[in-house]
Amino acid sequence: LLGERPFEVIAVDDGSRDATGAILDRMAKSAAWLRVVHHRRNFGRGRALQTGFLESTGCYVISLDADLSYSPDHIERILKPLEKGEADIVLASAYHPEGRVENVPLNRALISRAGNRILAYAVGGGLKTVTCVVRGYTREVIDALILFSHGKDIHLEIIQKARILGYRILEIPATLKWLPAKRSNAAKGMSVGDLCRMSSRHLFFNFLFRPSSLFMIPIGVL
Repeated sequence: LLGERPFEVIAVDDGSRDATGAILDRMAKSAAWLRVVHHRRNFGRGRALQTGFLESTGCYVISLDADLSYSPDHIERILKPLEKGEADIVLASAYHPEGRVENVPLNRALISRAGNRILAYAVGGGLKTVTCVVRGYTREVIDALILFSHGKDIHLEIIQKARILGYRILEIPATLKWLPAKRSNAAKGMSVGDLCRMSSRHLFFNFLFRPSSLFMIPIGVL
């Protein structure tokens, strides 16, 4: 995939309670390119990303979901604009006009698309997807950003701080495709509590970055 270019894979085990950590450790013994970092408990996506960033040593860093909802094919597509100097951060976007969503339950897809639309409006810049973990960064960006979020809000924190520092952000089309196992696990649907928490976070960031949108609520109701 990466030709003759040297690379490393850093797997962050965020306090898993199954055999994930042990399996990764066994794989690392026979794969010099694989490094495994363990969290003593589950800290959240943001903390896991921060650990991966700190452990990385390459000129370019690409983060990828462990469940392969976005296939490894995206690595090469994300890397090219970074190597050519066309961007400092590259976002993989399933909601890009040329992006695709496959095998995702309709209710989850609609919630995700709506949430990204709200947040994309808040952060501005014409982005279509702002919550996806699949992204690429230059070393300069990784070293410059001081991050605090331990949850999924880290994606928005990164975009906002990168914008403030003047880094260029490029969005490329991507394919989000759930594997059958993930789709079956999600068949029970999202709980009301989870939906409320997610919605409140989205609204909070929307008002934080674009306070004027608060006045749109009564207009929308009317």
